[in-house]
Amino acid sequence: MTQKIAVSETGYRDWPLATLGVAVVQGDPKGSGQVTFQTGDKLVSGGIWGCSPGAFDITFGWDEMAYLLEGELIIQQKTGEIHLKSGDFFFSPKGTQSRWIITKPVKKVFFLRTSEPL
Repeated sequence: MTQKIAVSETGYRDWPLATLGVAVVQGDPKGSGQVTFQTGDKLVSGGIWGCSPGAFDITFGWDEMAYLLEGELIIQQKTGEIHLKSGDFFFSPKGTQSRWIITKPVKKVFFLRTSEPL
């Protein structure tokens, strides 16, 4: 069954960064959002997520594609930096190690795939 949500009408619940396995390295970034769609086997999920300015290290335990709706951030990896702003689409494969530096509050739509049910 096809489903629809309006991002502007979807609430952003607290989503502690610790639940994502991050290590905060600067500031006091606060995450929020929610999973809005999920396949029956719970291996593919989608939703909305936002975060206030700050910096944190993260190692992705999932494949994720995301579209940045608002804000600006820099993703630092061993291979270099990626500067993202609203309207950019990006992909982080499982195992990616990076530092996220959020310079303006971000809001993104994400789609992720896990090897175990979420």
